[in-house]
Amino acid sequence: MSTVVDQGADRDRDVDDAELLIAFIVYQLYRMVLAPTVGLAALTIFDAAIAWLTWREYRRGPVANQKRTGSIGSA
Repeated sequence: MSTVVDQGADRDRDVDDAELLIAFIVYQLYRMVLAPTVGLAALTIFDAAIAWLTWREYRRGPVANQKRTGSIGSA
């Protein structure tokens, strides 16, 4: 039973990580308005892709993870 609770904590941490990444993306966009560079644009696109992948995995939830691994509590 504790593994289900632990997975819930992992999902919450994933969302917090995505929110932090989105905050960085917003700051990067602000910096690009002030002084655009190719490197910062590439980093922002990469960060947006990671945020999208994190959101997509969060949306799938623990049921999708159970189907892939065979059980909710497996490590």
